[in-house]
Amino acid sequence: MVKRRRRYSVKQHPSGKSFAYGLFSSIMISVVVLLLWSIIMSLTTVSDATIRVVVIITIIVSIFAGGFVSAKMTRQKGWIIGGFVGVIYLVILLFMGSAVSAPDLSLTAPINLIFGFIVGAIGGVMALNL
Repeated sequence: MVKRRRRYSVKQHPSGKSFAYGLFSSIMISVVVLLLWSIIMSLTTVSDATIRVVVIITIIVSIFAGGFVSAKMTRQKGWIIGGFVGVIYLVILLFMGSAVSAPDLSLTAPINLIFGFIVGAIGGVMALNL
């Protein structure tokens, strides 16, 4: 007689809720890192050339973390959910940036969105495989 193993279902959060948590975590990571960086810049003599590098690294880490968090909560379709977290995060940055200056809607905007989707998707895939 062969015993069948029970499969226990993992509680999954609705996609909208996990998406919101991932997006919120991305934004909070960016705010905290950039706030700390602004404090460091005001207290020391760090060159202004490092600002761009820090902002790009912060955006990459934020998108990756947002995709990771959202996919970890849903436990399914990590690359899609993570990718869309990256795209929406960058759209929010685009709107926030356009409030300060003229929006950059050149060829770099779609490339940035594709890059954001890829980074978020990688975060989502990593969340499901770890």
